Formats: sequence, C-alpha cells, structure tokens
Amino acid sequence: MARAVTPLSSAMSDLTNGALVLAQIAEAVRVELPKDSALLAQLFPSRLETLYEMAYLRIFLAWEWFLEESFVRYLCGYANMHGPVRLRGAPYRRLQDAQAPC
Repeated sequence: MARAVTPLSSAMSDLTNGALVLAQIAEAVRVELPKDSALLAQLFPSRLETLYEMAYLRIFLAWEWFLEESFVRYLCGYANMHGPVRLRGAPYRRLQDAQAPC
C-alpha cells in the first residue's frame, strides 16, 4: 500500500533560499556602502565570487539531500505525482530502516 507523499519541496526551497540570501546580502552591501568605505574596499571581486561559490555549494548539497531523502521514501513505498514506485521487494516499514547500511 502506497503512503502519502511527504512534501520535501518546501524544505528544499528553504535551503535554497537561505543560500541565495547569502549572495543577495553581499550584493546589497556592495551596492549600499559608500564608495570610499574601507569595508567596500575589502569586498573585492574574488571575495564576492567566493560568496557566490559558497551559495552554489549549499544549493548543490541541498539538491543531494533532496535526492537522497526522496529515494529513501521511495524505498518505503511512498508515492510521487505519478503514483507509487514499483519495488522488486517489500518496502521498508520505516525511514530509518531504509537509511540503515546493508
């Protein structure tokens, strides 16, 4: 029997938005600081690029987490928008069982 879909999309969205805020704050600081600010002088392009890279890596990690969590749920018999996923064996009863190493 298929179980109800657990919405991971909102958690993925929160993680992605949190990472994007990092880059948005850096851009806001760069734009809003006075041109002669000592702090702005420290925010040169390579540091901004590092902040963007960090935001990208956080989004990438969130995507990996989302895929793993989705797969574990499929192993437990959860359904997606197309219906239940067909498994060769019996589904796991608990998420913890599906996550346990073999």
